[in-house]
Amino acid sequence: MDPQAAVDAHGRVRLWRYPVAAKGAVPRDSYAHAAPGGSIAWSADGTRLFSTSRGDGCLAVWSLEADTLPPDEATVAPDDDGVDRCEYACGRALDGDPAVERAAQFDQGAIFRMEEKGRDEDYAPLLPWQRTVVAPSRPPTEDLSLPSDRLELEWAHGARCHDIRGAVRYTAARDGAREIVYAAARLLVCLAPGPRAQRYFTEHPADVVGVATHPETGVVATGDARVRPAVMVWDIGSLACRACLRGHHRRAVPLLAFSPAQGGRYLATVGCDDLHRAVVYDWAVGAVAAVTPTHQEKPLALVFNRAGAGFGGGVGFALGGRGVLAVWTCTGQSAAREPVRLGSRGSVQATLCLAWQGSSLVAGQADGSLYRFSGRMLDRVVTAHQGAVNDVCAAVDGLCTGGADGLVKLWNLQLECILDVDLALLGSLDAHVRAVDWDSDRGRVAVGTRGAEVWELDATEGRSLHAGGALCCGHFGGHFGGELWALDAHPTLPQFATAGDDRMLRIWSLFDRRQVRCAQLEMMARALAYDPEGQRFAVGFGAPVPTATKQFDGKIVIMSADDFAVVHEARDSQKHITELKCAQRGPQFLRYHNQRVCRSIRDCFSGKGGGRGGVQRAWGYNISVSRYAPGGDLLAAGSHDHRMYVYAVDGGALRLQNMITQHDAAILRVDFSAPANVTYLRSNCAAGELCFFEADTGMFIPAASRLKDVKWHSLTCPLGWAVQGTHAAQNDGSRVTAVDCPLASARPSLAVGDNFGRVRLLRYPCTSALAKSKAYRGHAAPVAAVRWTAGASHLVTVGARDRVILQWEHVVDDIAEEERAARAATAAPDATDTPAPVGAPMPAGRADAAADVTAGAPMRTVDALAADIDTLADTVGNDDEDDDETEGSDDNSHNTGVDADPAEATSKPWLLACVPPTRAPRAVLEPPDATLAVRWIHGCQAELSRGAVAYNGAGNIIYACGHVCVIYARAPHAQWYYAGHTRLVSALAASPCGRFVASGDRARRARVHIWDAHAGATVVTLPPRHRGATWAIAFAPDSRRLASVGADNDGSLAVWRSLSGEWHDGDLLALAAAGDRPVRFTCWMTARDTGGLELATGGDGHAYFWRVAGGTLDAAEPLWGAADPAQRLLCGAAVGDRVVTGTRGGHLYVWKDRCCAKAVRAHERGLEAIHAAGPNGMAGFATGGADGFVKLWTARCVHVRTYDLTEAPAPPLRPAIVAVHIGLARGSVAYSPVYARAHENGKTKIRYPQAHSRTDSRRRGLRSRSGIGRGNAHRRGTLHWRGLGPRHESG
Repeated sequence: MDPQAAVDAHGRVRLWRYPVAAKGAVPRDSYAHAAPGGSIAWSADGTRLFSTSRGDGCLAVWSLEADTLPPDEATVAPDDDGVDRCEYACGRALDGDPAVERAAQFDQGAIFRMEEKGRDEDYAPLLPWQRTVVAPSRPPTEDLSLPSDRLELEWAHGARCHDIRGAVRYTAARDGAREIVYAAARLLVCLAPGPRAQRYFTEHPADVVGVATHPETGVVATGDARVRPAVMVWDIGSLACRACLRGHHRRAVPLLAFSPAQGGRYLATVGCDDLHRAVVYDWAVGAVAAVTPTHQEKPLALVFNRAGAGFGGGVGFALGGRGVLAVWTCTGQSAAREPVRLGSRGSVQATLCLAWQGSSLVAGQADGSLYRFSGRMLDRVVTAHQGAVNDVCAAVDGLCTGGADGLVKLWNLQLECILDVDLALLGSLDAHVRAVDWDSDRGRVAVGTRGAEVWELDATEGRSLHAGGALCCGHFGGHFGGELWALDAHPTLPQFATAGDDRMLRIWSLFDRRQVRCAQLEMMARALAYDPEGQRFAVGFGAPVPTATKQFDGKIVIMSADDFAVVHEARDSQKHITELKCAQRGPQFLRYHNQRVCRSIRDCFSGKGGGRGGVQRAWGYNISVSRYAPGGDLLAAGSHDHRMYVYAVDGGALRLQNMITQHDAAILRVDFSAPANVTYLRSNCAAGELCFFEADTGMFIPAASRLKDVKWHSLTCPLGWAVQGTHAAQNDGSRVTAVDCPLASARPSLAVGDNFGRVRLLRYPCTSALAKSKAYRGHAAPVAAVRWTAGASHLVTVGARDRVILQWEHVVDDIAEEERAARAATAAPDATDTPAPVGAPMPAGRADAAADVTAGAPMRTVDALAADIDTLADTVGNDDEDDDETEGSDDNSHNTGVDADPAEATSKPWLLACVPPTRAPRAVLEPPDATLAVRWIHGCQAELSRGAVAYNGAGNIIYACGHVCVIYARAPHAQWYYAGHTRLVSALAASPCGRFVASGDRARRARVHIWDAHAGATVVTLPPRHRGATWAIAFAPDSRRLASVGADNDGSLAVWRSLSGEWHDGDLLALAAAGDRPVRFTCWMTARDTGGLELATGGDGHAYFWRVAGGTLDAAEPLWGAADPAQRLLCGAAVGDRVVTGTRGGHLYVWKDRCCAKAVRAHERGLEAIHAAGPNGMAGFATGGADGFVKLWTARCVHVRTYDLTEAPAPPLRPAIVAVHIGLARGSVAYSPVYARAHENGKTKIRYPQAHSRTDSRRRGLRSRSGIGRGNAHRRGTLHWRGLGPRHESG
């Protein structure tokens, strides 16, 4: 049935089935316009629809796309009772009988109203995997409440020592014993060596990079790494934070030291900002005693002055680093530097560690020497280690040092060595010592190595005090900073295995909480899988790092789990393996090709046929994913070459069965189905695809509904029906990176890891984003893998970049679960309950009723709902029984085609004249089987949003049109869109880094959206802080702050920030009123060069300069100088240490601090747009004016070049420039009305992807001409004609 299209007063383009003769007909709505519709027309062949609006200058081209199901998906197998079920998510039927779908469409008061209501807040485009999700015929009951079980962190394997020194320390004595404190990811681990138990301080939100303890008071100070790092002082007994110190450092705080006197009252810290500031805190009261810059190079060692020590004898600290060794003494709010004198004995080199021995300063040097100073003079030099001295610790009896040679040495007060211990002889895998601490009272030494190991040694004999060797160990990154990805749990024993970029394969015991076996691998490995019996495992080699040994990339090794003997090896890929899975199946085999995930590896656990050590070669990419089938007969391997390979294990022979090439990116995760007659495979790739295959043939299964009732052996794919609720409803920047669920358990729980390092626990299944979860934080990097151990007794998680393995105990609260089940069983159903969210699965046990697709309406049978539709259709149209009526009969009141009640007929007199034909077509209330998709948008609303044109990082042009933001690629002449706004876009700005775009709209409660500048995906929608509209937006130079100005009566100015820089955590920093007159622009300045002023705003006869102090904004009045205060300021930009503003009269005002230093006549008419290029605008700036000229200027306001738009080959009708943006990467300038003029090899190219300016945007006519194109005319008497093919304006 042909569709019928209309455009309404809200700008919606609506599609109905023809005819629309009755109330209740359900349309399909599409959005592009932000103003009332003007005209609409179909092309001659009926495949294109053209629409215009009367206020935004937008002309949209739509294509008609069929929305019918394939024949094998059009029907659903009935349940045992003959009643079909259906699931609805976001208003779309995932699967269901046509009668049920008609019933759902008929009740438009539910689904479609909820869709319409949720558009403003929850709009998000469909991802590829979401189109493949199909619910099972009998979905399990979904419980949105919190899970009754919980996770308790039992052990953290690994210590951060590879990039920080002195980070393993003894704490003050507590209950007669001392704990060892060290950093692991974002955790501070307090390890009791005797009972071998751990406690954790978890307040840091990022990686911990600095640790300092006070030996007497029981307080610990720790610093983290982030944009604005924090120093936390906490109590070792209660693990409570006593002080949080922030504001003076940037990037990280790796060096901390307590004052030994006065109970550790003072704390010295050194940050990683450009000046490497040192701050001395009186931390108990939160006061700053002194702040001073230290050195251009990064300091490497810090120690607080002892009482009576130091050259000034006061409060101070000693600092060492590359080319620096000095003592600072606090004087007032600053510190005075006193350098040491090396004389002829020493040499200038890197000082790596410092300690006070009495009143003498001892420094460990990069050449392995110890320097001891008496006062300022070097007193003695001792050769201590063959490599660098990484840490030195002072005790009552002498010193303890640790070096890069793997030795730990104890020294007496005369600097004579009394004990040396070689950690390599004790079994250390990487004996490079990075931290030592000597507890002379108990005769013990704590040691931290680069290999993430923590040892405790006897200070008398030099032996390890613990039978198992190291107290704690983990994977290490080495010099290339590797990652940890490979993890799998033993199918029956309380063990799990890991493999990483350190080329180590490790087997861990859950109950002993230690490493039990390890083996050195040939190269880095990122995939690992046990066979179903746990006797062998497969390891996939390779990693995407420059130092990888390419000769082993893509190699798969089958090893014995007992002695690590190699049973078989193969190499069908030359890129690294990312995933491995094994399956129990007969002679079926699956191989899979995906860009990001590796090939399926042959099931080669036995070792027949191909022989030991045989290598087979097919394609050349790295394996990234591998998986055994549940019975060990199949092995699937995913590689970084976008392929997946399935191998068969037949008596030991490894035979490649299939290679799958369906995916468009690397394979990330693979799952096999449970043992059955046919084994299936599902996989996810980096492009967000969910694909299904037959394992024996490798055949791709496009109809996901065929496998909706298949039982799966594992659930590790993060994209699928059972885990769709784990993904955020709005794009908040989080991304699910790993999932696992023990499907064989009686009450399976879903464990989820994300890119923020969170581990969440949810009830299974989780199909609604409203499902509640329990979140746990321990990792400081994306969670690479999560695995439930045998019996679901523990959960093991690994961090990709922090390389920390966290072992969580799974605690099940049976009492709480029974109480919840009892309450659910006794609760009586109530039709007036709160409606369930759209997409929630139907409760089980209701086989006699259809799904509650109306989300709160009383349950009705399918037949009843379908009968209602048929009855209504009969009353609307004419039946065959009306054939005997005469054509001129006056009795037409019963078939008017509308429900014309008297009140409505009075308000709409045309209803009284509506008479249907004798044989009227049957009215259909269902929506049409076709949808509209935007193919092209012509137009740019530059006058409605000044400055709203920009480049992204890839050189694509971004501009606004209607309520859509267009991303235009010039080379392929293609568009894609950001459609998150529901109102007219009034402001737009791109971040200096080119990754993000911020756009504001016109609404009663205007919002600012931040979205990806390349993909057009929403990152975050900021809460409304403006009224009426958002007039101007500007990013700070670091892209971490954003200023927006509203159309409020007081000119609201909001400053937003993102601590991570990814903007998923964007929140309000400050809010102020910018004045009672309209504000036209805002721009950021360089605070370092402008006396602390960071922000400028201006508008009708006013300007203000702002300081951002914490959560407040302080305004400073301008000193107009050479400027005219009555001029209207239209635009502005920061150029170096100055601010340049444009006026309505065409002048440039140049401001230094807040004083107008110069006024330059730049344009004959209003100067509408300014954009500065380069860091802080030092590359110059461009201006655009109402006179049609674009001019380029140096940073000192020297005119360089002028472009006249009227000289273009096809000059614009109204050459007034209202937006300009410079893209240095491509050497081009973009103007709006959207012109892209490129300067390449001295040639000039011009494109015109615009439609009309706003003055000409009230279009009154639109007409399509058969086979040629379409044209539209408007109030100025201008006719534009466009061709259908190239999407260019023809004349």
